[in-house]
Amino acid sequence: MESHVILEDKSLFSDVFKELDEFRKTQHDCDLLIKVGCKEFSVHRNILSASSGYFKDMLKDNTIANESGYIELKVDKVDVDSIKHCIDFIYGGNIIVSNEDRENLIHVAHQLQLQKLCNLIADTYLNKLQMSTFFFIKNLAKTYNCKTVEEKCDEFALENFTAISKIEEFNHLDSSYIAFLIGSAENKSLAQRKVKALISWTQFDLKERSKYFYSILESIDLSRLPLSYRKYLLKSIDLVSASIDCVRLLCESFLGNIEIAHESDDFEDNQDFSIALFDDNSRYIQIFNPRTGKCTQMHQLHNDMVSNSFTAVTMHDVIYVFTEKKFVYSLKYIDALASWRRLPDMFDSHGCWPPAVIVKNNIFVAGVSYPCRGSRSVEIYNPLKNIWTKSVNRKMPCINSSPVYSKGYLYCVGGNMDNQWRFKNVERLDISSMTWSNIPPMQEARSSPAVVIFQNNLYVLGGNEGSQRLVDVEYYNPDSNIWTELTSMLNPRWRFNAFSINENIYAVGDCEQNPSTLEKFNVTEGQWERVQLPYYFTNMRVIWSIRINSCELFTVQNCIIQD
Repeated sequence: MESHVILEDKSLFSDVFKELDEFRKTQHDCDLLIKVGCKEFSVHRNILSASSGYFKDMLKDNTIANESGYIELKVDKVDVDSIKHCIDFIYGGNIIVSNEDRENLIHVAHQLQLQKLCNLIADTYLNKLQMSTFFFIKNLAKTYNCKTVEEKCDEFALENFTAISKIEEFNHLDSSYIAFLIGSAENKSLAQRKVKALISWTQFDLKERSKYFYSILESIDLSRLPLSYRKYLLKSIDLVSASIDCVRLLCESFLGNIEIAHESDDFEDNQDFSIALFDDNSRYIQIFNPRTGKCTQMHQLHNDMVSNSFTAVTMHDVIYVFTEKKFVYSLKYIDALASWRRLPDMFDSHGCWPPAVIVKNNIFVAGVSYPCRGSRSVEIYNPLKNIWTKSVNRKMPCINSSPVYSKGYLYCVGGNMDNQWRFKNVERLDISSMTWSNIPPMQEARSSPAVVIFQNNLYVLGGNEGSQRLVDVEYYNPDSNIWTELTSMLNPRWRFNAFSINENIYAVGDCEQNPSTLEKFNVTEGQWERVQLPYYFTNMRVIWSIRINSCELFTVQNCIIQD
């Protein structure tokens, strides 16, 4: 076998650029003259184009510069010394700048798209990061896109929240940053300090900021407030007492430190839930309460939900919708007058049915669906900060797997690859360590099944095995690490939804032949039975469904239709 050796000179590039810098200073082989005011700089166009996006774009299309070898630089609020420093940095990678000149220089470097120079300048302010300089450094880093310095400022703000919230400049922060500071788990300040800071910030511009108050207050563990302070809020603070949502939050806090329940919690089994059906025929969300049999027509679907495929999840009193075009919408469904709100788009395309799932207080979109090819992409939406971030990728690329969350783990169940092989695989993400692993495979290979957590077990229903839709049902017990087969459904279904409600598991819809049918599984008796919808609902075409809390529907003023 032929052997190889590696020959490397780590000083080569440094030596070459030193020589090029000497060429510049002696005007040797310079092919471009830059004029700034009355000052001229001889440079090499290739060096500037390779180092600065600003010069690259300018020289690519500038016919006059290409023919004459001369350009006049017109940069906003430019000074000659800063331009000289930028050119020196491009050639040498280091410059000496006075403290007083840093602000001018970072402004010019930003316009010339020299991000590395901007980062270096911003870094020099960190050794002076303290209460009196925090807001200046934070704004500087944000203005000039210096991410590392921004992150250091964020850490400083979280560690010193109590002190920072008492400074006048705190009241000038935008809503997204206030939501981040107050809602972050890294903010160890007392809950009372957080509430006081939120009230002060909101009252500073009450007309514009009152709309953010509830959503940010919701991120605070109000059960940690002194009882006397909670009573004070209800009695004396109009922001709280005039809002039904805020009053409800305070009242719930008197019950103790109870975490808002998610799909995986036993607490949910005793709650009164309804099923929200996205009906393509009426183009409305129709609500069916399995316990009472009552039906309600709620909000109209957004046009993008009529013309595109989508998925939806619900968290607290908000519905989130994810479309095939990467668009994201939200709706506060307890408000009868609410309208759909456009949120930031997802980074990646996740196919016609983006696999979204609630994980604690965030929304994960894990993997892709048809017609995308196999992907491992995972991204996270933070409702408090209203931003998307990339997460750790899945282990195996595939399409049409179904996500569900339970007790610290995100499960991605089944799937297929390129419309061929169906998988029995189930990947699991440990949220605490953000590492993926596999649990034992299912008994049946399937793509696009419905998945639901009931009494801590993972139930998998239906799906597609390639040539046909499935009726098969099985469940996984995390304690025993074993899959068990259950009684099959009455109808084959795939790309549908399942929910646990009142000791039953409901299977809702089907993307092909049974779009308006429901059936429920009595877990105790091990039997399936059909669910009869009111006659005026039989013509529905259910394109998606979610489970919502019936108790939160009391403010919806639409007419309730009873069978």
